[in-house]
Amino acid sequence: MNSFLIKASILTFFSVLLRFSTELQFASYLLIAAYSLFGLRQVILSMLLLWIFIMINTTIAGPNTFAQIGRILVLFCASFSVLIHYPTLSYLKTSKIFFVTFIFFIFLIMHSIFLSAIPLLSISKSLYWVISFLTVYYAWNGLNSEVFSEFSNTFYNLLVGILLVNFLLINSSLGYIKNVELFQGVFDHPNAFGIFCSVVCSLAIGRFFNMRKKLPYFDFFVMLLSFILIILSGSRTAGFSIIISFGLSFVVISFFSSKAKRKLFPFKIIYTLSTIVILILSFSFFTNSPYLYNFINKGYDINVNKVTEINKLNIKTPSIPFIQKSSVDYYMDSRGILVSPMLNNIIEQPFKGIGFGVSSCPECMNIVLDPLFGIPISAPIEKGTLPIALMEELGFFGLLLFCIWALTIFRIALVDRKLLLPVFFTLLLINLGENMLFSPGGFGMFVLIIFGWICASSKSKKLFN
Repeated sequence: MNSFLIKASILTFFSVLLRFSTELQFASYLLIAAYSLFGLRQVILSMLLLWIFIMINTTIAGPNTFAQIGRILVLFCASFSVLIHYPTLSYLKTSKIFFVTFIFFIFLIMHSIFLSAIPLLSISKSLYWVISFLTVYYAWNGLNSEVFSEFSNTFYNLLVGILLVNFLLINSSLGYIKNVELFQGVFDHPNAFGIFCSVVCSLAIGRFFNMRKKLPYFDFFVMLLSFILIILSGSRTAGFSIIISFGLSFVVISFFSSKAKRKLFPFKIIYTLSTIVILILSFSFFTNSPYLYNFINKGYDINVNKVTEINKLNIKTPSIPFIQKSSVDYYMDSRGILVSPMLNNIIEQPFKGIGFGVSSCPECMNIVLDPLFGIPISAPIEKGTLPIALMEELGFFGLLLFCIWALTIFRIALVDRKLLLPVFFTLLLINLGENMLFSPGGFGMFVLIIFGWICASSKSKKLFN
């Protein structure tokens, strides 16, 4: 493991260094693509670095010119590496998640061919998503129990390291490039950074739940730091996801635990923390606390902005009252413009769908084609919530298949429920606010890496103990 860490550290340093160079940027993708060929742990680290290269702020690192070609190259090498280094193919026959994913993939391909508004685009996105998920899943699953446990700790510490690197920019203007009031660190958007923090926080909560004898002070510190950074980022999706997943995990774990286990010290702590969170939220709602509303509105109340602009002009005017809106109003202001056309498409064709990865307005899409083969390699879309997006794109039966896929992962998470459920619920909830899971060319790659880890975690009984 020490030899691996040294080599991984050297690779990370030089690949990130190359990413900051406009002339040598493509070499960074070549480096991590080549590195992925050396083993399964290398595949996971390469996919994580690929995600970092995609999500890093272009103002800091320069324009990401080779992102489309680079990510395809890394994925090709990583998937090829899994085929070479995976110890046995027996899991292909017995793995429930592989079976469900394969059925879902067949549905995606058939739906893309016969029902999609842009068939070639839907087929390419389906292939990219399925290959990405199966690559990271089998990279995790191919590790033996001892290596899996050790590398899981290493991976967690690496994520905490990324968190700390971002924290170093908290007093720097570089951490507020996108929005002067919302912290984004080295990420390209405050919301992306907040969601990353929520996933790290859920991992820390899982380790906290899973403690055996001593209180994990390090994980408690990570929980607090993550939540503070979530507040600073203004990410409502991240904030509410981590709070709700915290409560859901406690309820489910308590339900499946014996009476003796419910009396353990960890549950007393969790119950106390849950009660505090519920009381704070209840107090904020019933007293109309402006702090919660500012967080919900990301600090951008219309009247507050007006006052700021007027103060800059030194114009004396009557005071403008602070008008508070409901949570539903803020959600509609933020997501209504995305949800409305999606609902219209669902009403028109609830069972057919418009096609996987297709925008609500197919004619408005900006599709980048491969210059040699004419295959779509980039077609970004933005949709507010995963269930509505899937219903619009794949129809009722596509949404049903996804629910079966998610339920399969949930049943896997129940095997080591104290550790995995907080992470599973967080990933699921952030996709209710941001449709990320099916965007492996963006933040979705990180989501798939963590989902792959969950699916393979049941094999290790010593994980994080």
